[in-house]
Amino acid sequence: MNWQVAIDIEAWECLDETMLDILEYASNNSKVSVLFSERLYDVMSPEGKNLIDSYLSSIDIVPYEKKSKAQKITLIPDLTQNLIEDEIAEVECMAYQLWKTTEPPLKLYAINESRNSENAQKLTIERDRKQKGVDLLTSTKFEDFQHRLEPILEQAKHIAQQERNIGGETVSTFKAWNPHNDTYARELLKQAWYDTTADDVYPKVLYVWDSQTETYVRFMHSGNGEYHGHDFAEFNRIPDEVKERYHHWKK
Repeated sequence: MNWQVAIDIEAWECLDETMLDILEYASNNSKVSVLFSERLYDVMSPEGKNLIDSYLSSIDIVPYEKKSKAQKITLIPDLTQNLIEDEIAEVECMAYQLWKTTEPPLKLYAINESRNSENAQKLTIERDRKQKGVDLLTSTKFEDFQHRLEPILEQAKHIAQQERNIGGETVSTFKAWNPHNDTYARELLKQAWYDTTADDVYPKVLYVWDSQTETYVRFMHSGNGEYHGHDFAEFNRIPDEVKERYHHWKK
């Protein structure tokens, strides 16, 4: 579920709001890494350098190398239009890094809205007839984009009214879920999603400790980012890494 973000060269140059949103979010979330090269300092003002440095010390930075001329790539839409030679080179270097990296699974390229004349939602990076799609973030703040990716609780069609056995496991109702106010249940799901170490954007199974009912909750992925939860009474079947994360080892 880690994210790798490339920030457009013009956003670095003008301290674009989207860029600052990303840096602010990345500094508070270890799952987000930001592509950065020392060369970017050359396009920043002294004030910009000081601002960037204040963020970079607390961000997972991924350095990227300068792309050789032999490493030709094509961008759809073409994000290099109306840029000078050095800027084109930097855009291509960042895009090439996204293309060649297999992990993490979620990659973003952040750009000023005015630079996306085609209003595309995806950036296609092509090399040697192989294509990779990268989410293209425009116009909205990074935090708004992040909220749109968060998992959705779809509990009503899965809720049961009594303890039951599923595949040899004892599960019960999701006591934290209130059909009239599901705020707390949704917060548990969001916490489980942020805390997981799984690579998938939407892992098949998520666990979280519910401090109100003092039990573990297991969320199951139904597809399209939708989850349903149930209390999970069998502590011996909770993964050890989950118990370690929440410091609850037995009932």
